[in-house]
Amino acid sequence: MVELEISDYDEIMDWFILAFGKKGKELREMPTKTKKVFYKLNFLAEDKIKEEKQLGISSEDDDS
Repeated sequence: MVELEISDYDEIMDWFILAFGKKGKELREMPTKTKKVFYKLNFLAEDKIKEEKQLGISSEDDDS
């Protein structure tokens, strides 16, 4: 099974912002489907951060 790391979520969010934020649209102007994906990514990233904090893992521990 493949699992995303916190740095992966950062990268994906950067891509998302580059793709949709560059056009200068307000969040309310984005299509509903696009907003849903953005919120899902945020939720997954926050959940991963919370999980790693509970396990005592920091991003500095992973040098890959």
